[in-house]
Amino acid sequence: MVIFERLASGSHPQVRRVRATAAEPDFDVPWAVTERERVGVAVCVAPGRVVTLASTVAWSGAEIVAIDHDRDLALLAVDEELPVAELDDLPAIGDVVLLVGDGVGHGVTKEIGLTRYAHSQRHLLSFTVDPRQPLDAGGAAVMRNGKLTGLVMQPDDEQRVEVIPATMIRAFLDGIGKPPGVPALGVGFQPLTNPALVERFGAGGILITSVDHEGTCDGIVEARDVLLSIDGVPVDADGLVPYAGQRLRHYALLGTKHAGDRVRLGLRRGDVEVTLAPWRPLVPTAPRDRAPRYLVFGGLVFQPLTRDYLTTWDTWWNNAPKELLTAFYLGRRTAERHELLVLTEVLEGPATTGYDSFVNETVVRIDGHAPRDLADLARVLDAARGPVTFEMSSGALLVCAGAGDRSL
Repeated sequence: MVIFERLASGSHPQVRRVRATAAEPDFDVPWAVTERERVGVAVCVAPGRVVTLASTVAWSGAEIVAIDHDRDLALLAVDEELPVAELDDLPAIGDVVLLVGDGVGHGVTKEIGLTRYAHSQRHLLSFTVDPRQPLDAGGAAVMRNGKLTGLVMQPDDEQRVEVIPATMIRAFLDGIGKPPGVPALGVGFQPLTNPALVERFGAGGILITSVDHEGTCDGIVEARDVLLSIDGVPVDADGLVPYAGQRLRHYALLGTKHAGDRVRLGLRRGDVEVTLAPWRPLVPTAPRDRAPRYLVFGGLVFQPLTRDYLTTWDTWWNNAPKELLTAFYLGRRTAERHELLVLTEVLEGPATTGYDSFVNETVVRIDGHAPRDLADLARVLDAARGPVTFEMSSGALLVCAGAGDRSL
């Protein structure tokens, strides 16, 4: 359920307070849900349409016209007639902006750069505001010259006033009807700053170290290629490009693009054109507004590893199991492995005696077969006749004789 409220201050009639009650899944117990209330702001950007944070309205049952979890933005339908806010350009460092929530304060633009968005963990364009008054807990619209210049994103581990700029809001709105999210080149890379590497591969650009299966560059770019430019914008040896008056990581150039866009890559061996594809990491980072996928077999509960599951640990980036964190940060999708399958719970019973200590290990093989994803695991189990053996990442063997529920 979502409720729109007028601001207590009565100012900026194009801005509304949003209260959303969400039935969020519990990824620790994937068949359960937890009810939470989230508070944010929404700004009218077209007749009958307001933009707000995806993280505010996800799982709420709101009338969502479009949602982009990567950019943490959602477009909602509203019945109320509101004045439409014009989108601003990116502010300059030192510009004064208004923070419009239940109260109206002001702040100064302090930094412009790439930030890991708390909702999606994608490194995207943002700017930081140094507020002159305490910020409303429910977030704020950021206004300048009467125009919308951004939305304050939900804080992560640091209480920094980070803003999703109008640049990203405009890209979100322009991309409605296209696959949501921010595309990626789907490559691993390293800087070309070491003298020995420069002697071997040449000066300038970055060294491609891996190419994701079914990613943008699959079959076109190869490991050990050197990337020199993106659409004619030079990439330096540290992987930086000129963007928004700063020098930012080269993927800043993709933040306003969409899956299906064509991009020209300058490689040492010559130029190539690629069609941008959605990012397909081994471990998904952004929520997708769908219930957890899990499989129960003989009292063993398996889930694909996702950041949602990792966040079931407090300060998960420090306290989640190191094997799972390594896969989150460094794992890459291959033809043989599309998902990493984790034993997330062992239901009590005679058939599972002694298996509790292997919770949060990953499945390496089942009856000698390395499962590609959860659907592949279900296929193997459906075809099994008699007991099956799971080989876990520690080398442990879990022999299971019983079939059970399958919820994919």
